[in-house]
Amino acid sequence: MSLSEYLRSHTELIEMLIEGDNPHALAKLSHDDVERLRNQLDREERIRAYVSGRVVGAGRGLWVLTEHSLIVLASGGPVRVRKLSLAALTRVEAERGRYGQTLRVRIDGQTHGLYGCDTTYAALAARVLCATHPVALAQTALDDEALADALHAFAELSLRLQPLAQAGDSARRLMEQAIVRARADGLVQAAELTS
Repeated sequence: MSLSEYLRSHTELIEMLIEGDNPHALAKLSHDDVERLRNQLDREERIRAYVSGRVVGAGRGLWVLTEHSLIVLASGGPVRVRKLSLAALTRVEAERGRYGQTLRVRIDGQTHGLYGCDTTYAALAARVLCATHPVALAQTALDDEALADALHAFAELSLRLQPLAQAGDSARRLMEQAIVRARADGLVQAAELTS
């Protein structure tokens, strides 16, 4: 971690050391994070869960899980975003650590970790990962209010990232109307987009 990143994160790191929890693990994602993530998603890809915490030696981290991928965002210095295929997932670990929940995955021969995560968000992310790659993890009973808050946050992120995709039937009707208008304007030929 660079000195400038340490100075920016100093208060958070001290609070984590003293309290044993990451004060930013439940924070809403910034507009910049949402824009970075939007560029990583395919049109039909849907958000299943996300979890934020810290990456060892790299500062703040964020994992977003979709049906087929894990999007890893690390912000120690310039923000780095990587999209990893869950088809290459070989190991999932989740454990309670000194500074909150810790998640580790092994994908394509590389290990990725996130510590200082909220218990509920980490448990839900682990459940998503285990659904795609069966691994025996200790099931954590979650508080109903914390679970409802996490599911609300996931739905909010989905709406912020892909508002039309979340509208379901309305989105399909809007797309059909857009195609009809595009045909009328001469943008789409009669043989294109017939199905």
